[in-house]
Amino acid sequence: MVHFNRACRAKSSDSVSCLLRPLLPLHVLFACCILLLNSCSATYSWTERHPTFQVQAPLVEIGMPELGDRWILIRASWFSERLHIPTAQVYDTLGIELRETFSAAMNQRIPTLRTIPASILDSLAAPETQKLGSSYFLKGRFPAQGQSITSNGFVLPQLLLVQELTIGPDITREDLYDPAKSNQDTQGRSKKVKTLHAIASWSLWDNRKQHYLVNGISESSLPWDGQDGEALHTLLHSLLSDLSGRILAQIQGSQQ
Repeated sequence: MVHFNRACRAKSSDSVSCLLRPLLPLHVLFACCILLLNSCSATYSWTERHPTFQVQAPLVEIGMPELGDRWILIRASWFSERLHIPTAQVYDTLGIELRETFSAAMNQRIPTLRTIPASILDSLAAPETQKLGSSYFLKGRFPAQGQSITSNGFVLPQLLLVQELTIGPDITREDLYDPAKSNQDTQGRSKKVKTLHAIASWSLWDNRKQHYLVNGISESSLPWDGQDGEALHTLLHSLLSDLSGRILAQIQGSQQ
């Protein structure tokens, strides 16, 4: 330290420049800050757990309404052209596959899941918005206070409510659930498609205590290079793997 100070005094009488000399150049510091901010953004959990929610062992039975018509296709005409399905039939054709794949895959991934009719959702309260993290919002329907959903006369301990499933090219969770970006026109995009995305908002609901346990938004993506309909099958399975993984991670006490 003594030699360092002597060298500084010999080279400059400006004590401030001496102190700054050991630091990284400003452009390097700026780059490090950018990387740090990007890292924080990339690791955002996209889940919100209720403060009173506790780790469960073993898993309890979870009722999940069928997907029904709670899914949206962004740029349906684009899918119609690429998959060679008439535009008037694209929703019906894809909907059958989505509903079947959705229920089968989720039952396989969560051992205590029980599929219940989608019509149960008709009895839920009006949609409400819940905050998820600092600037993201999830809109969904939940049982009204005092309302417990039953299956064959049995009150299910928990419900997995998939609020909305969205499939489309070059969209992200931010596009749909960040108010600062959600007003952008995703339907009218004409640029060359690079990636297919599937996004699902969901809630794990305590059917006895009448409050959410975990709210989350899952996403999967797949580079598009002119594949056939198998791309959607792969995309959906990837999404459901993320969704079920997040739920199980929260229930079993780890963070995802």
